[in-house]
Amino acid sequence: MLENDVSPLGQTFETAIDRFGAQETIELIPDGRNILVTNDNKQDYVDKLASFKMSTTISEQIKAFLTGFYEIIPRYLVTIFTESELEILISGLSEVDVEDLKANTVLQGYQASSPQVMWLWRVLLEMTSEQRSSFWQFCTGSCKVPAGGFKFLEGQHGRQSFTVHKVPNSKNLPVSHTCFNQLDLPEYDTYETLKEKLNKAVALGVDHFGLV
Repeated sequence: MLENDVSPLGQTFETAIDRFGAQETIELIPDGRNILVTNDNKQDYVDKLASFKMSTTISEQIKAFLTGFYEIIPRYLVTIFTESELEILISGLSEVDVEDLKANTVLQGYQASSPQVMWLWRVLLEMTSEQRSSFWQFCTGSCKVPAGGFKFLEGQHGRQSFTVHKVPNSKNLPVSHTCFNQLDLPEYDTYETLKEKLNKAVALGVDHFGLV
């Protein structure tokens, strides 16, 4: 409606809802059934309709959810945050900061100067944000980063750093252990091989199995 001429529609400020199998017409504003939606007021109509569908019709469910939510987290602790800040606290950051990850990674069998480790960081830096999120989901089961950065990463039993573990068989694909945030990285001979194998493992793990 916002992108097209609404004059021919004959739409008024009302909408129909299904109430136990019966259609009921609801006015979105007082006397809405007699007020036509025009190109001048269609934005107001869309706003009213969206508010009705996403708030009014589920107000009882929202109230029940908030009652339970505030029993766990008191309201005064939540209302100091904006919706964006609250999303970050609950879900974490969406962007994988490679330098932060590098600074908070534990190496097992490898050294920071090992070619395979340096190649890993290079691959991650060359990835798009979406590809890095897929890599992180492959390694940990979540595409989100802790709000405070990688040093606050949690595992199955509490705080658990991301670990890159050296395995000898360079013919295998990298393997992840999401319960304790570990990547088993074979000792590949070349950068190209590491990149190919890692991308294939991530694609198989995320696309075909969801969470590895």
